[in-house]
Amino acid sequence: MAVNRHPLPEAAPLYDISKETNVRFMRAAIKHLQEELLCSRRSVLALKAAAAIDEELCQKLADELLVLRQRFFVGGREKTGRTGRRCDRRRRLPHNQPPLEAEAAAPIELEADEITHESAAPSCPCCTGEMAPMAGGFEESCEIDVTERKYTLRRHKRQKYLCRGCNKIVAAEGPVKLTPGAQFSIQMAAQVADDKFSQHLPLNRQAEQMARLGLNVGTKTLYGLTEHLAARLDTVPAMIRSEILAMPYVGIDESPVKLLKDGQSGYVWSISNNAGVYYQYEPTRSGKVAGEMLRGYQGIVISDGFAGYNFLEKWPGVVLTSCWAHVRRAFFGVKAKYPEARAVVDMIDELYTVEHEAEDFGQLAALRAERSTKIIARLDAYLDSRRGRFLASSGFGSAVAYYDERRERLCRFLADPHVPLDNNGAERAQRDPVMGRKNFQGFRTINGADTGMTLYTIIRSCKQLALPAKEYMVVMATRAAKGEPVVTPYQWGLELRKAAETMLSRDELIASLTH
Repeated sequence: MAVNRHPLPEAAPLYDISKETNVRFMRAAIKHLQEELLCSRRSVLALKAAAAIDEELCQKLADELLVLRQRFFVGGREKTGRTGRRCDRRRRLPHNQPPLEAEAAAPIELEADEITHESAAPSCPCCTGEMAPMAGGFEESCEIDVTERKYTLRRHKRQKYLCRGCNKIVAAEGPVKLTPGAQFSIQMAAQVADDKFSQHLPLNRQAEQMARLGLNVGTKTLYGLTEHLAARLDTVPAMIRSEILAMPYVGIDESPVKLLKDGQSGYVWSISNNAGVYYQYEPTRSGKVAGEMLRGYQGIVISDGFAGYNFLEKWPGVVLTSCWAHVRRAFFGVKAKYPEARAVVDMIDELYTVEHEAEDFGQLAALRAERSTKIIARLDAYLDSRRGRFLASSGFGSAVAYYDERRERLCRFLADPHVPLDNNGAERAQRDPVMGRKNFQGFRTINGADTGMTLYTIIRSCKQLALPAKEYMVVMATRAAKGEPVVTPYQWGLELRKAAETMLSRDELIASLTH
């Protein structure tokens, strides 16, 4: 079937300029042709610029699409596939060693329960004769079973005593209460707080689990338990903050979180190091929050590339450094398309290899001066040799620009061994609030956010020090209810270690006397 096409208009016949004798006409024609030529040149230049912009935009979108595909379909783990010692030696980094220096925990032994199975009237499967049990003969096998959580209603009966002299009545001392007249124990409140802020289990799911076990309680009541527990421990976060700011370096980070009642967005801010983690909720991402949290601090502050921390450059006594893990992430995301990026990732991994070979800060300073300096010089030379080959908006060009903007802060770790190579510790500190956000979406009110910050601070600090958070909250809330002073997780860890050393000494003394 023929397709009807509109015929192109025929071009007008050319004017024979060779026969023209009018000078004025020739001048006007030349001027007009010059203007047309200039317009045509401008159009060509505009089209070339638009084509370059389109090409640059297409390349940028292709690089971003590659990163997104890798993140959502390949996985978020930033590993190159080569085996090495980086993960195996993570605990040996001087910056990651907990200040308690606790002994390695002994393996937990499960409670054993022996069950004997007997046949009522066994008969031989061959001759059907009667069978007699063999003395001490058993066929044994083991299995691990689980006992479901159980809620108990405890009735406390306090014996009354009558004075025969003055007829005064005195009752025996009862259990310590979370609040006067509380219907739930301190252990119950600590369990609810640990399930929500450590195991990321929303209160409504906890209420459903309790209902299946025979305990009917509403989410408001469960929130009240966490609120009262946080009120008992409200002095602890400030003490943890003081311990964190007493260390030579501090990592800082922030994550968005929602207020469900108002539909507004806020941020969970955190400062952290091996002494603990301190959280603070604020409705803004302004650098003023960082200034408030770091007030009075003098030392090393390591952060990501967020511009809100730039003001710390002018703070007296503060050294602001940047994170090599973020630089590595920028190149790692585009290494599938740019082989040059893979080489950069390899050189950054060499920096981490040097870090894991150090046992203490003195050895780390020597290794950085001897080897890390050469690695960075090799990295700079490699990037300089490839400048101008990639568009600034391309994946590789953007990664190079990210490195160039922060190079001075990135290289400050060479002058001080206490400067960590990355801000991964602060990012790990944000893991609990982020996992909680995924499970219960956010906080209902600002008061709920403040309660969450108190309990997140306590629980995550216990995790940093390898201490049981639930037991810590029970012990400190009990002390607070009795009017006794409370201590931080770090100080409690020292108490536990001292008690263990005393018990060990006593056992050794008994053993020596026995022999």
